[in-house]
Amino acid sequence: MTKEYVQKIYDETLSPRMDSVLKAWDSESWGSEAKRQQLAYNILTECLAYQFASPVRWIETQDVLFAQAKFERFIEVGPSPTLSGMATRTLKAKYEAQDGAISLQRQIYCHAKHQKEVYYLFEDEQAEEAAPAAPTSQAPAASSSSAPPPVAAPVAASAGPAAAVEDAPPKAVDTVRIIVAQKLKKQASEIPLAKSLKELSGGKSTLQNEILGDLQVEFSSAPEKAEDLPLDELGASLGVGYAALGKHAMALTNRMMGAKMPGGFNISAARAHLSKQWGLGPLRSDSALFFGILSEPPKRLGSESEAKAFLDGLAQSYASYAGISLATAGAAGGGGGGGGGAVMNSEEFDKFVAKQNEQAQREIELLSRYLGKDPRAGDMKADAEKVNNPTWTCANNQLTSEELQAKLDAIKLEHGDAYLDGIAPVFSALKARTFDSSWNWVRQSSIQLFYDIIHGDLDPSTVFGDEP
Repeated sequence: MTKEYVQKIYDETLSPRMDSVLKAWDSESWGSEAKRQQLAYNILTECLAYQFASPVRWIETQDVLFAQAKFERFIEVGPSPTLSGMATRTLKAKYEAQDGAISLQRQIYCHAKHQKEVYYLFEDEQAEEAAPAAPTSQAPAASSSSAPPPVAAPVAASAGPAAAVEDAPPKAVDTVRIIVAQKLKKQASEIPLAKSLKELSGGKSTLQNEILGDLQVEFSSAPEKAEDLPLDELGASLGVGYAALGKHAMALTNRMMGAKMPGGFNISAARAHLSKQWGLGPLRSDSALFFGILSEPPKRLGSESEAKAFLDGLAQSYASYAGISLATAGAAGGGGGGGGGAVMNSEEFDKFVAKQNEQAQREIELLSRYLGKDPRAGDMKADAEKVNNPTWTCANNQLTSEELQAKLDAIKLEHGDAYLDGIAPVFSALKARTFDSSWNWVRQSSIQLFYDIIHGDLDPSTVFGDEP
């Protein structure tokens, strides 16, 4: 806080306040200890004001990066590719030819748009096999491919699936609306598109940030001040390149299917039913299932028929929301028998499948007896456990296993897998490390004791006694 330093700041900023300080340096004793704090405050505010009012000199900064640093990877950390976009234009306009002459290759990325390149995530992803975009007439053959070969073609020819609905990718605004509705525990129709996230969250910044985080995972980017935009404008800005449901939407869908559908009835079976019964393509089916997280069953469904009934109601609700018309599978496809084989109606086909299942069950029981294993051992053990321990103690309350499971399902529904995984204990005694620095503190304490004695701050007799 010297006068020379204040003079240097004035030379850079031409600040009137610094000028007055310099002129009254001696008369107002700005160099004294009493004025030091006030002087530091004045210097700080003037430097900040100069910084805010001055140009950012980004063009000169780029020249230093491109010409002197000669970087190979430029990564902008932020919500939008602002600086990286300008850097890309600068590279093409001024430095591309020079880089080509010296074989210098530069990569310019934005963290929000190029996460795979930034984190080197180049592993081959095993994406789900998309259904082929075949004409409507080929859909029966595709839907019957899982049936036994002798009767697959006749079933498709006789009963036939529902009239196919034009398959279309999800709309970003619908995805945003459903994510917000799921977070607020409301229906999609109760979420007005004219309101912003800030208005819908009711001033709860934590809830607002959670929704923004979910949107960031779903769309990999979000516009600046997204919480202030109406949902329709936010969806329009996020809809560029949005051709299928993202990670967050599929995670919510898979969680619902795993928690509420009966065992063995997975998301592939749900897609197949929606395609055959209602003519929904793969994209429409995923959109319908994602829409179903707003009205998922309160508990796990007990049978496949209950699951299909839920999907039938869900398809109609989704069609009403999306503004499309559906036609169920029925008499529309019953005329064509020119495939050249025995024709089997749906009842006979169901009997045939049931007979096959009975045969497979008998074979399983035969193999279990041969191996000396009881397939009911798990159920018997669970029943015995219920008899021996009919209740569980939870927070001083006696709960049955069904009540305990209901509580766990409610916690998972409210907080998601991230919360349960986050509070799971991760401590391991094998990872414990003990750091002992007593050898160093002894040296420091000895030196401190020595200096306290020679400076008169400590009487040696209190430490060593009166004896020499």
